[in-house]
Amino acid sequence: MKLHHVVGNYEVIFPDFDAAACRASMVVWRRSETEEFTTHCMYDFQLARQWGAWKISGITQKVLWSEGVSSIHKGPKA
Repeated sequence: MKLHHVVGNYEVIFPDFDAAACRASMVVWRRSETEEFTTHCMYDFQLARQWGAWKISGITQKVLWSEGVSSIHKGPKA
């Protein structure tokens, strides 16, 4: 399967010196030999400064809508 992510429109806030939150919009394209599945979503990243470098400490995805054959998506199963 081919997979492609496009991300943009970053909104970053800094509640203090060692923490930040970033919201970004994303489109994820998945394509097999015969099927396609596209997801339009927002990501909220929680960031923490550790030893002078920024690290992702949490990620939340909010799916806005999807198109195509969802069975090709191999996300985690509950």
